[in-house]
Amino acid sequence: MDSEQMIIQKFEASEDVTEGKKTDSELGDNLEQLSSSSTSTSAKSTSELSSKEALQAMILSLPRYHCENPASCKSPTLSTDIIRKRLYRIGLNLFNINPDKGIQFLISRGFIPDTPIGVAHFLLQRKGLSRQMIGEFLGNSKRQFNRDVLDCVVDEMDFSNMELDEALRKFQAHIRVQGEAQKVERLIEAFSQRYCMCNPDVVQQFHNPDTIFILAFAIILLNTDMYSPNIKPDRKMMLEDFIRNLRGVDDGADIPREMVAGIYERIQQKELKSNEDHVTYVTKVENSIVGMKTVLSVPHRRLVCCSRLFEISDINKLQKQAAHQREVFLFNDLLVILKLCPKKKSSSTYTFCKSVGLLGMQFHLFENEYYAHGISLLSPISGSEKKQVLHFCAQSAEELQKFVEDLKESVAEVSELEQVRIDWELEKQQGAKTPSSGKNNGTPLEIRAKQESPDAGEGLLCNDSHLFVVMEM
Repeated sequence: MDSEQMIIQKFEASEDVTEGKKTDSELGDNLEQLSSSSTSTSAKSTSELSSKEALQAMILSLPRYHCENPASCKSPTLSTDIIRKRLYRIGLNLFNINPDKGIQFLISRGFIPDTPIGVAHFLLQRKGLSRQMIGEFLGNSKRQFNRDVLDCVVDEMDFSNMELDEALRKFQAHIRVQGEAQKVERLIEAFSQRYCMCNPDVVQQFHNPDTIFILAFAIILLNTDMYSPNIKPDRKMMLEDFIRNLRGVDDGADIPREMVAGIYERIQQKELKSNEDHVTYVTKVENSIVGMKTVLSVPHRRLVCCSRLFEISDINKLQKQAAHQREVFLFNDLLVILKLCPKKKSSSTYTFCKSVGLLGMQFHLFENEYYAHGISLLSPISGSEKKQVLHFCAQSAEELQKFVEDLKESVAEVSELEQVRIDWELEKQQGAKTPSSGKNNGTPLEIRAKQESPDAGEGLLCNDSHLFVVMEM
């Protein structure tokens, strides 16, 4: 019997290895501070040091995801605060997949009030929400609740004594204004109404208050035209083009040239864009990888931690660690394994090795005469009864423990998210049998975990959990 078969049998014989005990305070600290388990070696090249410093800075600047109101997190139906915090993160994940369902989930679990103003405060103040998905939720004009929340959101913003483009910049810092024209129009309409209320003197300068809406929409188009990489420099809108496009929009009159020119110059100096969110950090990682076979930067994915581990091909043989050094990025649904690029050979920081989905993953810690701080990962292979086994070792017990804590919690999170998907699927099927029930406003959600395979040259089959939303119209 070979070593991999023995490892698999060991996993199957002890499925509770990932359920080791941990105190509430330890997991609370784990949520409050996203740890980086990256190790430091005694001799580092200049390129490794700069990459490491940049990596540490990015990890330490990651937003924290937790329920900031402990009183609302208490529930007699839940055994520990750990589970409650995990439910909160699951709610954030659901929002970043389907905003309406995410809000519904968070309200039903008591994390946010079932009122437009309560949801508005949540969207404006809480971290872990995709700016893109906030815009999707607020731009949904088909649901009265969403429209009420949007009204509450803009009412929380003060645009007094601000130029129109600067007020729009403030608005877009919280909400990404993009996507379907109908949703963009709804967002700009709400913004324009609020701007008019805050600046009645400005409105009086125009023949028609609707001119504010037209000008705001034109600013969004100008910003897109000016900063889109898909538009060639010689085709971009010039100042005279912008002025010409706005001729006669104020009930047949022109907007003052100096106002239009000022707007153009300020947009030219600084792009209108949303504040950073968790997707920003994922995008930074993705842009630093060469040969990446998976799209990382999607709204539901967030970076949990990064660890420097050493991959082991055979746990019963000693190997040189330097040749097998790996940068292991743990996301909330995915493990991405990379290696550092030689600085002279590539402008990228990392080379892609493999990615493994967390759904169904198990792990086992081991120690032998060759590796004092080892971990074996076992993950299912899509469409096969076989399982993929990966072995790593850390340089210290402390570094391994940090990685294990984050990995265990992430696996539990993605497993419970899958259970939510199953529950919703059952509810959907029951709703199909009894269409008069009217549950969930007729829009049940289905989230599917898709397992991907790398190219044949990779040697090992990787799976990557992608979450897709199928809306029933």
